[in-house]
Amino acid sequence: MYLRLRFFVLQGAFIFLFGLSNLFADLPKAKPGGEPTAILVQKLLQDHHFAGRPLTEDRARSWIKNYMEALDYNHAFFLNTDLKAYQDAYAPQLAQLTQSGNITPAYEIFAGFNDRVRARLEWIKKRLALPFDFSTEQSYELDRSKAGWPADQAAADELWERRLKFDLLREKLLTQKKPAKDKPKSADDPLATVTKRYDRLVKNLDDYDNEEISQMYLTALASLYDPHSSFMSHWPCVASEPFSPLKTATV
Repeated sequence: MYLRLRFFVLQGAFIFLFGLSNLFADLPKAKPGGEPTAILVQKLLQDHHFAGRPLTEDRARSWIKNYMEALDYNHAFFLNTDLKAYQDAYAPQLAQLTQSGNITPAYEIFAGFNDRVRARLEWIKKRLALPFDFSTEQSYELDRSKAGWPADQAAADELWERRLKFDLLREKLLTQKKPAKDKPKSADDPLATVTKRYDRLVKNLDDYDNEEISQMYLTALASLYDPHSSFMSHWPCVASEPFSPLKTATV
């Protein structure tokens, strides 16, 4: 009972803190004003939630991974090399940075995510303009949240090659199942439908603001101490629209 009460007191403090927090400056630099929040959050977590569990380097590595998965939960845009690079760069100093109110890693990692997504969308646009080979049997796992990030760019390209094949075939099959009166004008063109879907991802990416980024970052910290701790309501992930967590699909 005491632990549960302590959790709700802590959660209320988080809500209060973020109600007072200011917006940050343009990416990737943080504006002073978020720093006191970062310091208080770490103190609350360590001193009042699970005392005796400091933010070690190992936990810092987990924090970075949690944050990257909050941005890219289906492991579609980052590479595994990105994970290692960010962990090596920030984990040794993350406790000190947070204690001093510096949450710059949140913005720098998001900037890297932004670059990865936009580069992939450019690749998708070019790839959709070329023909696809549907003569071989392949599979694509739609829910990749447990699969890990692709090892390198070639592996990521292969992943997306299969994803696009699945998208095109799915749209074709869905169109065929609809009665003629219910079909939109573009129903005979799965390529146009898939293209529009990925074009909308740019808007989803642009919808992120700096407060949401800082909240995702600090929620990733909270989850190290309690998986149910959260500094935010649900924020839509950029990858959520085309990457619904479904079962493995065969294309």
